[in-house]
Amino acid sequence: MTRQRKTTTQEISDLNDQNADQFDRARAISFITHDKLFEYEPDIRSLIDDPSEVVRAEALLRLFFIWKREDLLDRACAMALEDESGYARLEAIGALGMHFKGGIEDPKKKRKVLRTLIACLRNEPERSEQVGAYRAILSILDGNDRFSPGKWNKETNVDWQRLREFE
Repeated sequence: MTRQRKTTTQEISDLNDQNADQFDRARAISFITHDKLFEYEPDIRSLIDDPSEVVRAEALLRLFFIWKREDLLDRACAMALEDESGYARLEAIGALGMHFKGGIEDPKKKRKVLRTLIACLRNEPERSEQVGAYRAILSILDGNDRFSPGKWNKETNVDWQRLREFE
């Protein structure tokens, strides 16, 4: 039997303490969202623009994916495409794939999300972000988030014909 997690006062304190370790702050976000302490949502939202890549990525991931805050879709797409940190971009890519796993009914939203992920797939210089973007795409289109190629070549591993309709 697993004991329910309870956020501690130290974690609450770490949330907005700019001097706290970035990983402690990210852990605080994780625990607060896990415990569904919705009264801290404004604090967590403010951290989406935090200087720490770990903190801003965790804030977006938890609010968009875990708490299903659809109003953050534009911010998730922007972080996936434009964040200065590869880590934050990869977390935003993952959040998009997990949030919409199994499909998006609204055609405009589907096009926006898939266009974002295809742009990430095409433009990301790093293998991990490219694979993450394709995994997110497959998660949305097929419900399959287990794509993990041994060798990666985006020209041969990606079914570009299938993606053409979303570009």
